Amino acid sequence: AKLSLEGTRKGYEVGTRSIIDLLHTATDYVRAEQDYNVAFYNQVIARVQLKAASGQINMADLQAINALLVKNVNP
Repeated sequence: AKLSLEGTRKGYEVGTRSIIDLLHTATDYVRAEQDYNVAFYNQVIARVQLKAASGQINMADLQAINALLVKNVNP
């Protein structure tokens, strides 16, 4: 989606694409990014729930999950 957005943006700059094309592509990019973030969040929650259900969750697990979340916020 990011490559498509970049290509459409360049096409708009040279006049081969309209602003409508650019807006549609930007919307698709934002939607794809949102879908990725929701899937990432669900995976992290599932990991915590699995560890908790099996009684194996500890502070190191929580620190590792926190590191994943911080890394995802600040790539």
